[in-house]
Amino acid sequence: MSQEASIPKRVLQVARDLTSQGRTPFTRKDIQEELPDILPASLQPTIQAMTKNAPGGAPIASAYWKKCFKRIERGKYVLLAQI
Repeated sequence: MSQEASIPKRVLQVARDLTSQGRTPFTRKDIQEELPDILPASLQPTIQAMTKNAPGGAPIASAYWKKCFKRIERGKYVLLAQI
């Protein structure tokens, strides 16, 4: 698996970790700090694509990835329960 293909999995794991630590809602910056090896130009559209109520994003997002997060206000996200 290429590193690009693993970005959504890595982002999801960070979101799960942040949530289990009580750091919810979380921000894109929170995720970026945990994944410093992923450039913001790759990370930002991936998070957007993984957010249920956000249009657009990276083309890697399938229907599964689109259900990972919900944006509750500008710049703040929560992990959806079904993931």
